Amino acid sequence: SKRSYQENAYLVSDLLPIMERHGVQAYFAGHDHSLQHLTVEGSPVELFVSGAGSLTRAVDPDNPHARFALRIPGFMAVSMNDRQMFVQAFGENGRLYYFTNVAIGPELPATPPLLRPPPQVGTQPTQAGSNTP
Repeated sequence: SKRSYQENAYLVSDLLPIMERHGVQAYFAGHDHSLQHLTVEGSPVELFVSGAGSLTRAVDPDNPHARFALRIPGFMAVSMNDRQMFVQAFGENGRLYYFTNVAIGPELPATPPLLRPPPQVGTQPTQAGSNTP
């Protein structure tokens, strides 16, 4: 994860290859006390962390795996159709801080998003290490 303490090398060296071998396209975890979307170069698995329901922890703004990381209390919402998964990261106040579309299914070509974010998207979150939006 993009946390201030060390990454768990086991997750990348052992668990990620198992997920790849079995066609896992997204992995959701909690407990890091932040909201994150991570990718590992060369891996098709999208990694999401949504464990910010209480105390938050600092995130490393220089982690090369992070597409998004924010230290705020919040949650993620996921919706899907037969072509894509839409993931949204919200702060505890309901403010949308991040969204992404993930193609689902075997090697789907890139297509325009079928699911669209709500109109309040576009506000910029504060610095990754900050605890307030």
